[in-house]
Amino acid sequence: MQTEDFLTYSVPRLIGQVADTSLAQIDSYVAENAIGFGEAVKRGTDTAKQIKKLDNITDFLGIAVRNEREATGDYPANNMVSVLTFGRVVVKTSEAVVAGDKAYVHADGKFNKTATDGLLIGTFMSNQPTADNLVIMQIGKK
Repeated sequence: MQTEDFLTYSVPRLIGQVADTSLAQIDSYVAENAIGFGEAVKRGTDTAKQIKKLDNITDFLGIAVRNEREATGDYPANNMVSVLTFGRVVVKTSEAVVAGDKAYVHADGKFNKTATDGLLIGTFMSNQPTADNLVIMQIGKK
Protein backbone atom coordinates (compact mmCIF):
# COMPACT_ATOMS: atom_id res chain seq x y z
CA MET A 1 0.00 0.00 0.00
CA GLN A 2 1.29 3.45 -0.92
CA THR A 3 1.53 5.71 2.10
CA GLU A 4 2.83 8.89 0.49
CA ASP A 5 1.39 11.24 -2.11
CA PHE A 6 2.74 10.85 -5.61
CA LEU A 7 3.19 14.15 -7.45
CA THR A 8 3.23 14.30 -11.22
CA TYR A 9 5.18 17.55 -11.13
CA SER A 10 8.07 19.05 -9.18
CA VAL A 11 7.37 21.08 -6.07
CA PRO A 12 8.40 24.68 -6.88
CA ARG A 13 11.71 24.97 -5.06
CA LEU A 14 14.00 27.03 -7.25
CA ILE A 15 13.10 30.07 -9.28
CA GLY A 16 13.47 29.43 -12.98
CA GLN A 17 13.41 25.63 -12.72
CA VAL A 18 11.49 23.77 -15.41
CA ALA A 19 8.52 22.41 -13.46
CA ASP A 20 7.98 19.02 -15.08
CA THR A 21 8.47 16.92 -18.19
CA SER A 22 5.41 18.22 -20.04
CA LEU A 23 5.83 19.64 -23.53
CA ALA A 24 8.21 22.62 -23.51
CA GLN A 25 9.93 24.89 -26.01
CA ILE A 26 13.29 26.24 -24.85
CA ASP A 27 15.40 28.41 -27.14
CA SER A 28 18.91 29.83 -26.69
CA TYR A 29 19.94 33.48 -26.88
CA VAL A 30 22.87 35.58 -25.66
CA ALA A 31 22.30 37.85 -22.66
CA GLU A 32 22.78 41.49 -23.64
CA ASN A 33 23.00 42.29 -19.91
CA ALA A 34 22.72 40.21 -16.72
CA ILE A 35 19.45 38.28 -16.54
CA GLY A 36 18.17 36.48 -13.45
CA PHE A 37 16.67 33.00 -13.35
CA GLY A 38 12.89 33.15 -13.73
CA GLU A 39 12.88 36.65 -15.20
CA ALA A 40 10.72 37.73 -18.13
CA VAL A 41 12.80 38.62 -21.20
CA LYS A 42 12.44 40.28 -24.58
CA ARG A 43 14.59 40.33 -27.71
CA GLY A 44 17.74 42.44 -27.49
CA THR A 45 19.45 44.90 -29.81
CA ASP A 46 20.31 42.05 -32.19
CA THR A 47 16.80 40.57 -32.27
CA ALA A 48 17.93 37.29 -33.81
CA LYS A 49 20.60 36.51 -31.21
CA GLN A 50 20.26 38.60 -28.04
CA ILE A 51 17.82 39.06 -25.17
CA LYS A 52 17.45 41.45 -22.25
CA LYS A 53 15.08 42.00 -19.31
CA LEU A 54 11.50 42.82 -20.17
CA ASP A 55 10.56 46.50 -19.86
CA ASN A 56 7.28 46.53 -21.82
CA ILE A 57 4.62 43.86 -22.26
CA THR A 58 4.35 44.04 -26.02
CA ASP A 59 7.88 42.61 -26.43
CA PHE A 60 7.51 39.60 -24.09
CA LEU A 61 9.47 36.61 -25.44
CA GLY A 62 9.70 34.13 -22.57
CA ILE A 63 11.28 33.32 -19.20
CA ALA A 64 14.95 32.66 -18.44
CA VAL A 65 15.21 29.13 -17.05
CA ARG A 66 17.62 27.99 -14.36
CA ASN A 67 21.08 26.90 -15.41
CA GLU A 68 22.99 24.96 -12.77
CA ARG A 69 26.34 26.10 -14.19
CA GLU A 70 25.71 29.71 -13.12
CA ALA A 71 26.36 29.81 -9.38
CA THR A 72 25.28 33.44 -8.90
CA GLY A 73 21.59 32.96 -9.72
CA ASP A 74 21.75 34.83 -12.97
CA TYR A 75 23.22 34.74 -16.44
CA PRO A 76 26.08 37.24 -16.84
CA ALA A 77 26.11 39.50 -19.90
CA ASN A 78 27.31 37.79 -23.09
CA ASN A 79 26.48 34.27 -21.81
CA MET A 80 24.07 31.86 -23.48
CA VAL A 81 20.59 31.91 -21.89
CA SER A 82 17.93 29.20 -22.07
CA VAL A 83 14.54 30.85 -22.63
CA LEU A 84 11.28 28.99 -22.09
CA THR A 85 8.73 30.17 -24.65
CA PHE A 86 6.20 27.38 -24.01
CA GLY A 87 5.86 25.08 -21.02
CA ARG A 88 5.84 25.07 -17.21
CA VAL A 89 8.36 26.99 -15.12
CA VAL A 90 8.75 28.15 -11.52
CA VAL A 91 8.42 31.91 -11.09
CA LYS A 92 7.83 34.33 -8.23
CA THR A 93 4.30 35.73 -8.12
CA SER A 94 3.66 39.24 -6.85
CA GLU A 95 0.27 38.28 -5.39
CA ALA A 96 -1.53 35.20 -4.07
CA VAL A 97 -2.77 32.87 -6.84
CA VAL A 98 -4.75 29.65 -7.18
CA ALA A 99 -4.15 26.92 -9.76
CA GLY A 100 -6.22 27.82 -12.82
CA ASP A 101 -5.85 31.60 -12.44
CA LYS A 102 -4.80 33.36 -15.62
CA ALA A 103 -1.16 34.48 -15.55
CA TYR A 104 -0.16 37.97 -16.65
CA VAL A 105 3.24 39.59 -17.04
CA HIS A 106 3.70 43.30 -16.48
CA ALA A 107 6.22 45.84 -17.82
CA ASP A 108 8.23 45.58 -14.57
CA GLY A 109 8.61 41.82 -15.20
CA LYS A 110 6.26 40.78 -12.38
CA PHE A 111 3.90 37.81 -12.76
CA ASN A 112 0.41 37.77 -11.22
CA LYS A 113 -3.31 37.32 -11.93
CA THR A 114 -4.09 41.03 -12.39
CA ALA A 115 -5.14 41.81 -15.97
CA THR A 116 -4.81 45.60 -15.60
CA ASP A 117 -1.71 46.75 -17.54
CA GLY A 118 -0.69 43.12 -18.05
CA LEU A 119 -0.23 40.71 -20.94
CA LEU A 120 -1.94 37.32 -20.68
CA ILE A 121 0.81 34.71 -21.09
CA GLY A 122 -0.62 31.56 -19.53
CA THR A 123 -2.05 29.91 -16.43
CA PHE A 124 -0.87 29.31 -12.87
CA MET A 125 -0.60 25.57 -12.22
CA SER A 126 -0.12 25.53 -8.45
CA ASN A 127 -1.46 27.45 -5.46
CA GLN A 128 0.44 30.21 -3.69
CA PRO A 129 -1.46 31.80 -0.79
CA THR A 130 1.03 34.65 -0.31
CA ALA A 131 2.76 37.21 -2.50
CA ASP A 132 6.46 37.12 -3.40
CA ASN A 133 6.70 33.33 -3.32
CA LEU A 134 7.30 30.59 -5.86
CA VAL A 135 4.57 29.11 -8.05
CA ILE A 136 4.37 26.95 -11.17
CA MET A 137 3.21 28.80 -14.27
CA GLN A 138 2.32 27.43 -17.71
CA ILE A 139 3.34 29.74 -20.55
CA GLY A 140 1.16 29.37 -23.63
CA LYS A 141 -1.97 27.30 -24.09
CA LYS A 142 -2.41 23.92 -22.38
